[in-house]
Amino acid sequence: MAVQAASKTTDGPVGEGTHYTFTRALPQGEVVNDVEVSEFEEPNLVEFTSRSGPTPFVYRYRVEPAGTGSRVILEGSITGEGTRNT
Repeated sequence: MAVQAASKTTDGPVGEGTHYTFTRALPQGEVVNDVEVSEFEEPNLVEFTSRSGPTPFVYRYRVEPAGTGSRVILEGSITGEGTRNT
């Protein structure tokens, strides 16, 4: 799992426009991204879009019924922008 820590950096309830700092472990080492909640439909959907840092990404989590429980589905897109080959 790449995300090692997340800290909310804006006041108020979680919703579109809420910002977090994500600390992620990547092959090149630890990186920090400013991340914004870009879509939010409680309780079934949250989408995070990076606003700074290397490897721009969008992570979209959906919760769906599954039998007697729930299933979490992650859709993500990540680019290699900001990485370097050594």
